[in-house]
Amino acid sequence: MTYIFDVDKFRSMFPEYSNVIKYPDVLLQSYWDMATCYITPEDECWLNGCGRENALYLMTAHITAISDNIKNNAGVGVENSATIDRISVAITPPPFKNQWQYWLSTTARGQQLWALLQIKSVGGFSVGGLPERSAFRKVGGIF
Repeated sequence: MTYIFDVDKFRSMFPEYSNVIKYPDVLLQSYWDMATCYITPEDECWLNGCGRENALYLMTAHITAISDNIKNNAGVGVENSATIDRISVAITPPPFKNQWQYWLSTTARGQQLWALLQIKSVGGFSVGGLPERSAFRKVGGIF
C-alpha cells in the first residue's frame, strides 16, 4: 500500500495549518513530497499501518513549521532563552547524539515524530539469517 496525501485529513490533524490562504493545498502537497524523501510512503517493514501514516503527516507538519520559521527569520534551533525588550534569543547547540535528532527536536511536531520512531524501533532490528535468530532463543529453546 502507498500512502497518498489527504489535505483535509492533514488540516484536521494539524489545525494550525487550516488557513487555505496562508497554506494552499499545493504548498502542503510539496511539503508532503519532501516528507516522502525522509519516510517512504510504502507500507512496509517495522513502521506500517497508522504508524507510517502518522509519521508521514508529522514529517509534513515538521517541514511546514521549519519553512515558516525560515520565512519569518525566526531561525531553526532549540531555544533555551528569550528576551522581549531589546530582543534576544539564545539557541542551544546540538546536545543530541546526531544531527537527525537535533533537527527533529527543533519543532513540536518533529519531537512527536521522534517519539513515534523511538517507540516503533524499541528492541532494535535483526537483518538476515534465520527467522528464529530475530527472537531471543531459537526454536526448541536453545540459543
